[in-house]
Amino acid sequence: MTRARSSSDGQNNATTTSGTCATCDAPALVRCTRCDAALCADHAPLAGYLCRACEDAYTKARVKLTLWPWFLLPFLSAFTYLALNLRELWTAGPYSSRGFTGYPFFDVLIYMVVAGLLFGSLGRALRVAVFNYRFRR
Repeated sequence: MTRARSSSDGQNNATTTSGTCATCDAPALVRCTRCDAALCADHAPLAGYLCRACEDAYTKARVKLTLWPWFLLPFLSAFTYLALNLRELWTAGPYSSRGFTGYPFFDVLIYMVVAGLLFGSLGRALRVAVFNYRFRR
C-alpha cells in the first residue's frame, strides 16, 4: 500500500492511497487526516471534516465536555470586579447623569450582567477551542 500526499496551492489537504476502503471493499482514494483510515469516494469526508468514525468520536467527547465552570468563573470574576469598582454608581442618587436608566442600581446591574456574559462566553469558547485543537491532533 503506497501513500502520497496530494497538494494544491502548496497545502497538503488530503492523502491519496491505494488499497480498499475501511468501510466497504471499494478502492480507496483518500485517508482520514486524524485516524489515517483509507476511504473510497462514497465514504470520503468533505473538505475540512473527518471520517464518520472520527466525527462520531468527536460528538461523543464533545457531549461529555464540562463547560459550566469555564463559563461561571469568568462570569463571576467580571461580575465581582465591576461590583467592587463601580461603587460610585451605587451611591449616586436617582436620576443622576452617571447612568442611562436613571436608577444607579439597575445601571450597575446591567453593566455587570453584560460584562459577565461576555467574559463567560469567551471563557467557554476558549475551552471549546482547546478541546478542538487537542482532538484533531
